Amino acid sequence: LKALQAQINPHFLYNILQMVGGIALSHNVDEIYHITNIIADLFRYSISGGSDLVSVGDEVKHIKNYLYIQNLRFGDRIETSVEVDEVAMGVMIPKFTIQPLVENAFEHGLHETLAKGELKIWIRDEDHQIKIHVRDNGEGIPLDLLETLKGNLKNAQPLSDDTKFGIGMKNVDARLRLLFGEAYDFEILSEENQYTEIVLTLPKRKTEGKHV
Repeated sequence: LKALQAQINPHFLYNILQMVGGIALSHNVDEIYHITNIIADLFRYSISGGSDLVSVGDEVKHIKNYLYIQNLRFGDRIETSVEVDEVAMGVMIPKFTIQPLVENAFEHGLHETLAKGELKIWIRDEDHQIKIHVRDNGEGIPLDLLETLKGNLKNAQPLSDDTKFGIGMKNVDARLRLLFGEAYDFEILSEENQYTEIVLTLPKRKTEGKHV
């Protein structure tokens, strides 16, 4: 019964969101229609089955939907931008490679900042690899914790249990390390009260199981 509920409930919620959007559209409430469609797309991406690998283009679309909702939440307090090299759009990466990094920036870097917040995401094509950058101008990471995190990454140890990163970040690191091995690199750059930047270096995969 629990297994059936786990399958039914997410799809039921997705259908409810679509229904609410339809009602909003029929009453000419375009903004609510657009918001419910965005949420439905976020939810559909989360529950969709199939391969764990998705294109950078699909992941970026999901991130833009996520940012739309966060912009509604924070208003003009935080400015966001996404830039992607066109040639990188077809590269395959694990689903939810980028969102945990972005969510971490909001929840731990920018959530309580009093200054104008900035979150920048850019993805660059570099020969046989791509680099994913997620940078915020928020609280930054204390030096002692930053050195611990860098040491863990250098020695291929799991990321710290510290709440600055949490389960989402640990999962990203573990999944990418399992899939790409030494061809993958996770770099953390930060200065306390200034910025934090995460840089992922991934080999290109145009189709599952094939490097280019």
